[in-house]
Amino acid sequence: MPLYIVVAIIGVLGSSYAIFGGLKSVAVSDTLNGIGLLIGGLAIPFLALAALGGGSFFEGLATLGRDNPQYLAVLAQENIDGKTVTVPWPTLFTGMMFIQVFYWSTNQVIVQRAMAARSLAGGQKGVLFASGMKLLGPIMLCLPGIIALHMPDLNIGKQDQVYWRCRSAMFYRIGLWGLFAAVLVGSILSSFNSALNSASTLFSLQFYRGYINPSASGEETVKIGKYFGILLALASILIGATIGPDGIHISIFTKG
Repeated sequence: MPLYIVVAIIGVLGSSYAIFGGLKSVAVSDTLNGIGLLIGGLAIPFLALAALGGGSFFEGLATLGRDNPQYLAVLAQENIDGKTVTVPWPTLFTGMMFIQVFYWSTNQVIVQRAMAARSLAGGQKGVLFASGMKLLGPIMLCLPGIIALHMPDLNIGKQDQVYWRCRSAMFYRIGLWGLFAAVLVGSILSSFNSALNSASTLFSLQFYRGYINPSASGEETVKIGKYFGILLALASILIGATIGPDGIHISIFTKG
């Protein structure tokens, strides 16, 4: 299927319930997609360890710690190729700390969800729960890459193929590859509609009602937010189909 058709389908589906359903529909879809990603993300390292151990999860863990233990070094200054790591571990307690505080405290997508809670306690619990889920990131994202280093039969040619090959191999074995692929598509829609909804809210409240028309009613503000969301969705579809898989950064720096 051509890329522009895929982009158009995702754009139309994601924007439809983000614009016309509001934050509630976005929150419900994010919850469902989050549950699917959590289950699927934790299933990948579990199934991979079982495959590494010849059907035994615990044997896979033993193999991981016994063979090439340098792969598990957390405080290493060099990677397995002998090159300096991109992000040295001390950076996690200096520069990365400030970046994370900035992101989690000012990002409109996150702040909007916290402020939309029914109560202060509910918002605090939601933030703490999201923080706890972030702690599972190394298990779902880093561990499969380490396991893949012990499985040469995956025939991985580039680093970008590690997670995809590992995931495909594990879910093909139990016949659930299509289900997890659907969850991944849902997560793409979730990221798109979340940003779209937050951008529309930011424009309608901060700019339109704040500077352009301070006396606008609530109904008019919502209508303007929907119009802006439609324009933003159309622009996203056109830009996404134009830059393709290169990404916006490569397109800007290589194509001017």
